[in-house]
Amino acid sequence: MRFHWFDRGLDASIAHLKTISNIVDEVGYESMLMVYHSKIDDNWVKAARALDLDHKFKYMPAVRTYAISPEYCAMICKAFHTIAPNRIMLNIVSGDLQEEETSVKDMIWFSKYLDTQEKRLKYTDDWLLKFLELSNNTVSGIVMGGHSSQTRLLAKKYNATHLGMLGVHKQLYDNPEFVKNEKQMLSVCVIINESEEEIENMLSKKPGSNEWTICGNADSVKIELNSLKDLGVTDLLISNHSQDTNKGAIHHLMKEMIGEQNGKTLR
Repeated sequence: MRFHWFDRGLDASIAHLKTISNIVDEVGYESMLMVYHSKIDDNWVKAARALDLDHKFKYMPAVRTYAISPEYCAMICKAFHTIAPNRIMLNIVSGDLQEEETSVKDMIWFSKYLDTQEKRLKYTDDWLLKFLELSNNTVSGIVMGGHSSQTRLLAKKYNATHLGMLGVHKQLYDNPEFVKNEKQMLSVCVIINESEEEIENMLSKKPGSNEWTICGNADSVKIELNSLKDLGVTDLLISNHSQDTNKGAIHHLMKEMIGEQNGKTLR
């Protein structure tokens, strides 16, 4: 499996990006997902400023297809490629809007033409077709998030990696109607803690988070993460739980697992 880091939170400052970029590269993550949110500054520009040409991981900005044209997105990717080849992936989302976001909903063309999931999926299909015609292979990979069968089929159509949530994927995997993707990424929160009481306390403060969280000591978490291969998982998008600040323990375990896959032993 390949491991990717999801940097939770809305701190997109250049200083933070530089700090987390050093960690991501040191651990050996394949990429780092950067969120899209209409109320934060653009991550593309700041990633280009924070970029270290000696690093190997890929930045993976989330892109809402209705917030940027395929032509302009292709221009950005080609420009990024000239600075650092093979250092960009895209997380394509048709997208749910958070309640506090209005800058997209207020667009006249959005409310008129993309007001349903079905319309947004059709637009995303057309968007991807145009983008791939123009981007000249300057993107190292495309990840598509969403739980609908239509999104999974769209990911297959464009040879993209499908991104799903741990709980939903486990629940539906044995359903004969479940669309299975050859490239399957799961988003997983990780808590590494020896105390069951502390884990329960963290989970209780975020109702429902147990459905997408793997927790326990390092050894048990490692076993459970490796077992996801049996569910057709090729990639894991790792993040810390919102109530857990011990990211260091997660990074240490990920470095160990990545090293083992590459035939190295972490001392």
